[in-house]
Amino acid sequence: MRRRPALALIAAMTASIAADASDQTRTTANPFPGDAGLMTAGEQQQANLASLVIRRASETGPVANVVGAKTLRNWQDHEVIIVPRDELEAVRALLKLHPDVRSVEVDSVVTPPDPEAAQAPSRPQALQTQSGGANDPEYRYQNYWHSNDTYQGASDIMAAFEVSAMNEKLDIVVIDGGFAQHPDLDWAGGTDLVGDGRGPISHDASSCENYHGQSVASIIGSITNNGDGMAGIVDANLYAARALACDNTGHMSDVARAIRWAAGEDVGTGSTLDEPADLINLSLGASTACSHSLQSAVDAANEAGVTVVASAGNNSDDASDYAPAGCDGVLTVGAVTLAGNQASFSNYGDPVDLSALGQQVRVQASDGYRWMNGTSFSAPIVTGILGLLKQDIPELKRSDLVDLALDSTTEFSTTSEDIGEGVLNAPLLQRNAASLFGREGPGLHHAVGIRANSDSNAYWDHVNDEHLCALYEFAANGQERNADEEYVVFSVPEGAAMSVSNGNSEGSSPDPRFVLADMRPEGNDYGLQLCREGSPDECRDEELIELHTNRMAQPGRCQP
Repeated sequence: MRRRPALALIAAMTASIAADASDQTRTTANPFPGDAGLMTAGEQQQANLASLVIRRASETGPVANVVGAKTLRNWQDHEVIIVPRDELEAVRALLKLHPDVRSVEVDSVVTPPDPEAAQAPSRPQALQTQSGGANDPEYRYQNYWHSNDTYQGASDIMAAFEVSAMNEKLDIVVIDGGFAQHPDLDWAGGTDLVGDGRGPISHDASSCENYHGQSVASIIGSITNNGDGMAGIVDANLYAARALACDNTGHMSDVARAIRWAAGEDVGTGSTLDEPADLINLSLGASTACSHSLQSAVDAANEAGVTVVASAGNNSDDASDYAPAGCDGVLTVGAVTLAGNQASFSNYGDPVDLSALGQQVRVQASDGYRWMNGTSFSAPIVTGILGLLKQDIPELKRSDLVDLALDSTTEFSTTSEDIGEGVLNAPLLQRNAASLFGREGPGLHHAVGIRANSDSNAYWDHVNDEHLCALYEFAANGQERNADEEYVVFSVPEGAAMSVSNGNSEGSSPDPRFVLADMRPEGNDYGLQLCREGSPDECRDEELIELHTNRMAQPGRCQP
């Protein structure tokens, strides 16, 4: 009974607004251009229009007509309307009184955080690794792959890359704009939140020059060791969620929709993911606190097990005042220089969790390859490194991944503000994860493993089943050797003393990761020794180092 006066007030105000709107239609031009729904966020600003995001009660219809507004889009229990900017607060206040409206918020304009072209490092160091590194020609310029002994702002990615197994191919969603077809990057799919008919892969040199999302994605997932382009950190299924239009502007509501899409929800774009993605990268933002709809989307992604990584922003300002950087449940990434110093442009403050290289970062560009500055490029370094770990240990939960990342950093050189725990260090992250899961030290796992549980998997289409089922992979996991030694894997009859004399050599290699063929693990234990030139007669010790074998289970197709 107490609601009746409010309902009466709304009814009266609605009638009044409807009458006013009707009179205005008869006497003045329509305040909304006929193509207002196709305007970009930037164009709406220029036309003195603004958007509101309305969350309605369940199973209720659009409410735009209550205030004489135009509906831009509907999804789930949300509605986005467009209104003249000078009427924004009045319309917002009225809608808050509506019994079917749960919340109303301004739909902020989102852009990438002002990346800028950079000069090449004055004295770039050649990347040196035990196995020679990647054969991609741009790899030699990808400084973030370096050891932090060379560049304190680097993440030592190659050391982790060399020992990471792909036990599951991940799904990674890049929410951005300016995605392109490129011979060195394969898109697994995507969705278009902008709705201008271009689809998710929108770059066109003549009419849509935005290339930001492609540059970001190239750090994560360029094809590695194909002799072309640059090296991507992780071989994943990359999805392009286009939330920024060709003018590099977008609506925060579309970013929220994209996050929900990456969490496996239907948001009205005509496509859905079969299951939630593993990681989301957000190299974009707006100068606003985290809105309810955005926080709700991040919460939904977190609940679905998705790790959300965001750039801190390039405003030399407190990241608390920016979204999505300031949202809860987001791993926010600041930027450092090659020397490990805080980058002058990096946002800072409590929301920033850790940092990565954000200056002189090599990326794909529309005209080839460029050096770029910006937290836009720090975030995908972190996304890629987290992916590298999760593909190796798929059972890692989102909370594990975040906690491990925060505990796996190296110290900054100098900082003037809080930009997180330190610079993410890829091999330290792997060692900490191995310790958490009891996988410290060298081990054996099935070479195909859970990648081939499906009978339709391409592995089974091209290789003999019996051969695949007998393939196992050794991983040194940080076990070092001398220059003249090789890793030698021995099988020992189950229950026998773990010694070279009791063992049979199954194979050897100087590489920290190699495949062993035709293995029959039943009735055997496995150990390791470091032997000169791989000879079982010239091993460092008689006693074998017991190998971790908890991941030797064969794929389901190999089971009797």
